[in-house]
Amino acid sequence: MKNKTLGSISLIFILSFVLIYMPDIYCNENNKLEIISLSETIELYKPLKIEDILHYEDGGTIGFVIKDSKGTIFQFCLDGRMRVATEPGFLGELKNLMTAQKPYHFYFGATHPESPDAREMPIGGKEEKSIAIILEYIMSEKLSAEQLAKLNSSECSQFAKEEFKDCVVLGIIKKIKDRQARNIIK
Repeated sequence: MKNKTLGSISLIFILSFVLIYMPDIYCNENNKLEIISLSETIELYKPLKIEDILHYEDGGTIGFVIKDSKGTIFQFCLDGRMRVATEPGFLGELKNLMTAQKPYHFYFGATHPESPDAREMPIGGKEEKSIAIILEYIMSEKLSAEQLAKLNSSECSQFAKEEFKDCVVLGIIKKIKDRQARNIIK
């Protein structure tokens, strides 16, 4: 009976992404738990689906709405708001524009950074890694290896609507992995 119970618990972890934001997020990736920090509890159960990708006319913010098999909604966005000369620190950014552009933050809990529910994630942090794990799972379930290779090797603007969205998601995954590889913030 004890082995059966342990097997059931293991199966639950295999079949679900568990995100706990109190004060940590646990994201299950093949029985490996990643601990990251936010502030309430959400469990996402496979299969997961990207319900919507929102493109804002603020300079380039992209919002995502993910829904799991039980109807739980998970929202996040990548800030792409245009920076203007009246913002504090802009002139310093302008000097460094040719060498190092200030990276944009991901926000959790909303599809736009200006939403009252939006919470900023550390750049290159474990929160972003969990987003990449979730998006990779969704894309691996949705696309074949050939489709993934095609979308990863091309410019997104050449694709029709559905392939364009998939290409954008793959670009977000790549951006997160690049940040992780550069160890921007741990």
